[in-house]
Amino acid sequence: MYKSFNSPNTLGIISSYPAHGGEVASGNAISRYTYLLTKNFPKTQKIVVFCEIGKFKKPYLEAPNILVMPTYRLDSPVFFKNILQKTLDFDAISNIMIQFEFSIFGGKIIIPQIMALILSFRIMGKSTKIMFHQVVTNINVLSGHLAIKKNGIKVKILNLLLRVFYKSCGVLADKIFVHDDILAKRISEFVDERKVKIIPHGITMEKKISSNFTKSSRRYFGVKHGTKLVSIFGYCSWYKGTDWLIENFAKFARENPTSNVRLLVAGGESPTLKGTLAYQKYHRKLQKVIKEANGNIICTGFVPENDVRKVFAAADLFVFPYRTKMSASGAFSLCLGYDKPYLVSKAFSENISKNEAEGRTFLLNYKNFRYSLRKNLAFNATMSPQVQGRSWKNAAAMYLAESLPETSINPKLSYAQAF
Repeated sequence: MYKSFNSPNTLGIISSYPAHGGEVASGNAISRYTYLLTKNFPKTQKIVVFCEIGKFKKPYLEAPNILVMPTYRLDSPVFFKNILQKTLDFDAISNIMIQFEFSIFGGKIIIPQIMALILSFRIMGKSTKIMFHQVVTNINVLSGHLAIKKNGIKVKILNLLLRVFYKSCGVLADKIFVHDDILAKRISEFVDERKVKIIPHGITMEKKISSNFTKSSRRYFGVKHGTKLVSIFGYCSWYKGTDWLIENFAKFARENPTSNVRLLVAGGESPTLKGTLAYQKYHRKLQKVIKEANGNIICTGFVPENDVRKVFAAADLFVFPYRTKMSASGAFSLCLGYDKPYLVSKAFSENISKNEAEGRTFLLNYKNFRYSLRKNLAFNATMSPQVQGRSWKNAAAMYLAESLPETSINPKLSYAQAF
């Protein structure tokens, strides 16, 4: 059965992927991304996903055209060997795509193995494309995220290693994919810009939420009638500003005890960071502030895929208080897909078009946040025509156009047209 996948027209994808029948984002956000992406390729396009070994160790068919091969263990010193051996079993596959984000394959031990893997594919005559979900060029902006001293020797060493990594990938890979123009400009400092292609993050065009479902969703989270519900969605993280929003909303609630506004923190610990002492300390601090907020802050923990719709039905306004721009946001794509009002920090506004940011951007200080919050709680968003062209099917078509042009269908919208 698997022999039919060993073909030059098959696309090989190295990525995190959900356990068979399990939660699509329980491991990390990239597993959900790759799951939705593969589901939106044409049914005639065969795909082999080389992913982490989890609950299921044997290969299985996610769909008639999607073969999932559990291949490697996280943070493994033999990651390179495991991937190479498994891809050799599919020697006819000539196009490999790597979905890359720091920590999804493991820690620092994985980076040189990724470079060795791309070099091996090049020697074997395979065409390799990399989707960089994150592009970080200066570790200083993530000092709080990584719990390291700004401008220290460790920062200088890590910045040097990042440059080596990006330049190596740029030389060895055939194409580099990113999600937006800002990330493209960053990666182009190290990579021939002719190799860099922009593929916007996919958006699911959700069905309109009924008023009855909205009411039941608000009851599910314990929100009373007449209460305004502000939400932040996704794994709790320093660079996303989760702590900043929790602390400043707690202050807002203390100063405005009759405001009838609550905060829904819809997300749990970062699965890629929760094992570190620095993150454990960070998360304990979050829990302390939430506990002291007198019920004004609701924390859901990890949100199962079946409950995502409830979050977006219940909330009146979503906030993206990012401290720095590091990657595209899957949560923001969901927000657009559900046609929900939102507020974004100045740093996050670099993620999106001027049209999407206009009137919805705030500075990361309490006074400006308070003003923007009050102003935007009554704002009614409408989905712009541009969002329609950024569906998952269009994203999949853009991947195929760049990876297997002879078998692809034309995407309905280019990146430039999408904005």
